[in-house]
Amino acid sequence: MARYIAPDFKTAAEAGLLILAVDDDETNRSLLARQLARLGFAAEFAEDGKQAWDLLQANPNHYGLLLTDCQMPQMDGYQLAVQVRANEGEWDTPLPIVALTAGTLDSNGKKCFDAGMTDFLQKPASTKLLDAKLSEHLPAAAELRLPADLPQKQVQSDGDATQTSNIASRGKGVLDLSILESIVGDDWPTILATLKRFQITNHNDLKELEAAMAADEVEQVGKIAHGIKGATRAIGAAKLGDYAEQIEKAGAGHDWETIHATMPKFQVEMSRVCDFITGLGEDNA
Repeated sequence: MARYIAPDFKTAAEAGLLILAVDDDETNRSLLARQLARLGFAAEFAEDGKQAWDLLQANPNHYGLLLTDCQMPQMDGYQLAVQVRANEGEWDTPLPIVALTAGTLDSNGKKCFDAGMTDFLQKPASTKLLDAKLSEHLPAAAELRLPADLPQKQVQSDGDATQTSNIASRGKGVLDLSILESIVGDDWPTILATLKRFQITNHNDLKELEAAMAADEVEQVGKIAHGIKGATRAIGAAKLGDYAEQIEKAGAGHDWETIHATMPKFQVEMSRVCDFITGLGEDNA
């Protein structure tokens, strides 16, 4: 897929063409940042709806599009969209809002549109699909970017593609690296860096999950599992993501029996994924 060079931050802000991207998960923000950079869209990032709303209030005319996760602490994406729609009459132009959600169109679509969102992307969104949505709703930003002519990097990318293919065959049943490739391309150093970041972030998330269980905070268990689900599916760890989703739903339903039954399987699968990632790092040491 073609690569582009984004305008500098100041130029995009003055033109009102910054993308404000919002996600509470560090792995997801990192992947989204790489996608937007590759596509040539200048962006600013927020960790939750409250932080995003503060940025919008401070400089509403810097932003041309809001790209937001739906379930977040402080203020979720739905609440953020409602807040934007209630106040944007004071701004120069209405703000397109594109939802990013781990849910399906059937389960989340109506809620997104009822909150005033413009469009919907299911996580993990491929770079190609993300480009299509952003170009549709913010065409001026797509016109502002410049094609990147990087033949030397392309040669490196061809070599990375072979390495990624070899690693992918070893990862069957643990990681589907084609998911990450659809997001960052055949760029092995970027894939490895993303997996390492996931490993660190989700080690911390697992500790928080276990602490919430020990404190009998069942709803918090579900919320933490939701974040883990999004990150695991973004890197192609489908089985781990399925276990996280089971815990998420059980937390929302105050179903401790299912949580306790699923946690051992979740922990074993998390260990398999992290061990595989550790092995990748050793191969490239």
